[in-house]
Amino acid sequence: MRFVKTSDEVKRIQAIYSRCQFLGTRNLTVLFETTPEAVKALLPPPLEPMPGALGSAWVGEIGNSNCVGPFLGAALYIRARYQDIVGNYCITMPMSTPEAGTFGRELFGEPKKLAKVVFEHQDDYVWGSAERHEIRYLSLRGRLTGAAATGRQETSSFFFKFMPRAGGSGFDYPPLLVHVTGDVNIEVARRGRGELIFRDSPHDPVADIPVTQVIEAIYTEGHVYTSGRVLCEVDPEAFLPYAYSKIDAYDVVAEGTLMHAQAARKTRQGKGQWRGNYDDITPRQNDLDAIYASVGRAQVLELLRKYGVRYVYVGPYEMTRYPPESLAKFSELLDVVFQQGRSTLYRVPESGVKTTTN
Repeated sequence: MRFVKTSDEVKRIQAIYSRCQFLGTRNLTVLFETTPEAVKALLPPPLEPMPGALGSAWVGEIGNSNCVGPFLGAALYIRARYQDIVGNYCITMPMSTPEAGTFGRELFGEPKKLAKVVFEHQDDYVWGSAERHEIRYLSLRGRLTGAAATGRQETSSFFFKFMPRAGGSGFDYPPLLVHVTGDVNIEVARRGRGELIFRDSPHDPVADIPVTQVIEAIYTEGHVYTSGRVLCEVDPEAFLPYAYSKIDAYDVVAEGTLMHAQAARKTRQGKGQWRGNYDDITPRQNDLDAIYASVGRAQVLELLRKYGVRYVYVGPYEMTRYPPESLAKFSELLDVVFQQGRSTLYRVPESGVKTTTN
């Protein structure tokens, strides 16, 4: 009965848990500065800010491992400390395979989600991204210009491990602060200029984190061996507001969100993110722009009906692209079904008449 492990099998699994091996890794890390206010808001107690309000974004390719095989991954961290231990608190960690996602979530409490992760390296250029729900919400690039330190190094990361109570309120046990260290053997290392782009998503709201300055990009190749330990139990009430960052926005998922506007966006270089023939999407892109930019109520409703649009999303990107008076019409025409920070999701009434008041 393979559902029940033998004592030898249990020992082998526990040996993997105690020292995970990630071999043949290629990594791009972009270091950046944010604001002290953002760091203070993001860190769950008992973590405390470090001077400088530093963060880092990572994307990489793991050639093989002793636990989940090869995969691609990315992550976003904020520098923090617990007592005299300095490390990086992980905000989000998209993974390319279910195995990689499940393993880290269960063992260390890592905030992993399944995603489309891209990693590319060509000559002096390295770039990568993470995409979920057709939104490429995390993109980073590096242009390598010089050498960086190789040899043995150690990484230090913080995660919170917890289990929601079956009744829906609180936790089954006090959340645990987990410290994961990595013994890293760096064989190749280069550094250079970096670029970091956060795009808005209700499910992965990295765009809420301000980037005041990109410091540098570092590319490495090597092997990583990780192990973890519990530092302390965490006050459940104090941690509760931070506990739901691992999940997608339930309100949006339940409403069957069609993030069409996000998927049809153009990059800063003007290239569409749709796959396929650009001639096919140009009229649709023009109509989408008209939906957001037009102040004519009748025209907007006609276009929404033309494409069978059920939901319209407005976030920081739309606020910078379209005039406020153009976006204000949605609160008059449509129903608000989700709102968080600077992001609002509107529902198009089936009858064409708004059913709620704001």
